[in-house]
Amino acid sequence: MLSRFNMPRRTRRRATAGVTLIELLVALGISGLVLSASSALLLQGFSNEAQYRQQNTAQQSARTAADTLGDDLRGAVNGAVSLGALTFASPLTCRIYADDGTERIVFWWRSGTTLRRLVAATTATGPASVNDGVAVASGISALTVSVSGKTASIDLTATSGTSTVQMKPNIGLRNLVIP
Repeated sequence: MLSRFNMPRRTRRRATAGVTLIELLVALGISGLVLSASSALLLQGFSNEAQYRQQNTAQQSARTAADTLGDDLRGAVNGAVSLGALTFASPLTCRIYADDGTERIVFWWRSGTTLRRLVAATTATGPASVNDGVAVASGISALTVSVSGKTASIDLTATSGTSTVQMKPNIGLRNLVIP
């Protein structure tokens, strides 16, 4: 009978080949470290993506609100009827010419964090309810409009999650007739 010690050298190596428990534990520990570092990087990437999405949403809301409001102000005629903090009780009101050439009044106000717009006949006195009109942008936390000469200044703050974006565009009032 052959024992391990009296086997030929090649056969002896095959019989003792394998992994010890210590080697297995070291390999398992190294694999765990690599896996935990990889998962930490992955979680950080997901967190950054969520932050970028919130910032993108806030910027998009601010741009939409500023562009649409700017278009109405740019086309305003006969002066702005009222300017203010753009609340339902005191909406921004301006007269514009609609696509069909008729003169219309446009009302702008904030309902919570939603900026709303209502185009009405020149006899209208304002929106009937807070939810009248069309929601132009959401996440608008602050909005003021001021006019100096033939320039309107919009101060706009939009938020989404933890991201806040502030825009301060100046709009040239090309059709405004100053009384």
